[in-house]
Amino acid sequence: PADDLDHPQAMRALMTTILQENPLYYASYVGFPNGDYYELINLDSGVGVRQQLMALPQDRWVVLTVRRVDGERRRTMAYYDQDFTLRTRRDAPTNYDPTSRPWYQHAKDGVVFKTPPYLFQHLQLPGQTYAMRISGTQAVMAIDITLASLSDHLRARAPDPESRIFLYQKNGQLIAGSNHPTTSVLPPVVRKLDLTASEKNTVAKAPVLTVSSLMDWPPFDFSIAGNPQGYTVDMLSLIGQMTGLRFDYVNGPSWPQFVDMFRQGRVDMLGSVMCDGNNAMQGIQTAPYVHAPIGVLTRTGAPRVDRIEQLYGKRVAIPAGWSIIGFLQRHFPKIQVVTVDGVSGM
Repeated sequence: PADDLDHPQAMRALMTTILQENPLYYASYVGFPNGDYYELINLDSGVGVRQQLMALPQDRWVVLTVRRVDGERRRTMAYYDQDFTLRTRRDAPTNYDPTSRPWYQHAKDGVVFKTPPYLFQHLQLPGQTYAMRISGTQAVMAIDITLASLSDHLRARAPDPESRIFLYQKNGQLIAGSNHPTTSVLPPVVRKLDLTASEKNTVAKAPVLTVSSLMDWPPFDFSIAGNPQGYTVDMLSLIGQMTGLRFDYVNGPSWPQFVDMFRQGRVDMLGSVMCDGNNAMQGIQTAPYVHAPIGVLTRTGAPRVDRIEQLYGKRVAIPAGWSIIGFLQRHFPKIQVVTVDGVSGM
């Protein structure tokens, strides 16, 4: 392929062969440096895929493309039968840009990059991506496997009904298991708000809102086997039940990357934001929904920290992009701030 979406038929033929020979794969796709995107989805790859994509029983494949049309990014989903006869096509605006995704940014020529579990944005189910840069281009080709399919695969290979098989990352986080549910537990059902006619019209016209979701900031915002979890996710689920607003989650990027994506309009909402003068002008903020005290985590056996002056001259690790960094550097310059990649990096 070239560095844009010029040869869709050739890509589809290659991807069809890949997915037919590997039925565990959910999708194969290519992201291009100009933001174009071409994906072939295998509707028979696992439980939940067909329902999530609103496909009919006779549908076998979905071709999903993202391109800029008349200055606007558009997503097209085309539904085909097993002979690639088109049944229907759906078109909608989108802010999806493959070049902002970790699988694209970390891909290299000749080396397969594997992501940790995260939520596939178009499917809204968790999985993992294997990606490699196409030699001689800036395009990246990738394969997706849903964790539900992987769990089904493990379940089918358990030696007996009482056996359990689990896959873990090196840090101990669960990837998939033969009896591991991959769907989130929903919050309690709540009563719908009595909206005015104007409010109902606003909700009806509102698009699906994309929300940032961090991987490792419990209890507010984290993931289990790629599924967004936490207080913020539960709160938005309740708001969705009460109002009819719809939310899709994006996880995988770091917090600084999410902030850039928000500024560029590639996500609609930043969840779990600490309000300060630095981010107050970037968007409309909600009223605080939790007040969390700030603490210091020290090694076992280290002296107890009761006063901030005890941190003078010390190296203090804080996830990159967190609002408190600027506050400490302005008011307590004697503290040596060391930025790390997320909470797990500390």
